[in-house]
Amino acid sequence: MQMGFALSDKISLLSTLVWLSPKSKNELHITETNYPLSGTAPYAPTSETECIDEESYADFMLRYYLLSFASQQVDSVSWHQLFARGYGLIDNIYGIRYTPAFSTYKFMFKNLKNAQFLRLDIERNYYILQCLINENLLQIHWTLKPTTLKNEDYFKVYSRDGELIEDEVLNIASSPIYIFIVKSVPKHINCL
Repeated sequence: MQMGFALSDKISLLSTLVWLSPKSKNELHITETNYPLSGTAPYAPTSETECIDEESYADFMLRYYLLSFASQQVDSVSWHQLFARGYGLIDNIYGIRYTPAFSTYKFMFKNLKNAQFLRLDIERNYYILQCLINENLLQIHWTLKPTTLKNEDYFKVYSRDGELIEDEVLNIASSPIYIFIVKSVPKHINCL
């Protein structure tokens, strides 16, 4: 939140301004967004108070992209920047070190680059983004209040970074997970 606006609110406001402007192409491009990393002063663009750890950074980044995608009002999001100490996906201060967000970004891009948005459901801070990828249903789940979900036989589940999850019970928390619905879904199951 900034000045009472969450990301979705900011996108709606900016989108409205773009559509009202006679000088724009009615496109919304979000550029140079990132999060400052804890323990990286003086390279972080803020004070240590606003900084977060690398795992939270990866979660925030993915949720940022997912909410931007779900808004259907954003034409592109450019992460700033790939190589940067303090806020990049790769820390290059003492050589090359990939942060967790790099794997998160790579897996997200691989799976969503050609995705067709279907819907975003939010109920009591539980989020389910649904999209089609090559005629297959993908659901991405996360929540701000941790809970569990039964891992069904017709699910193929991956972590935020692309690791296969085969546990019988899925832990749903602030780190989004990808649930691919395999085509052999029983007829009595309604996935949408």
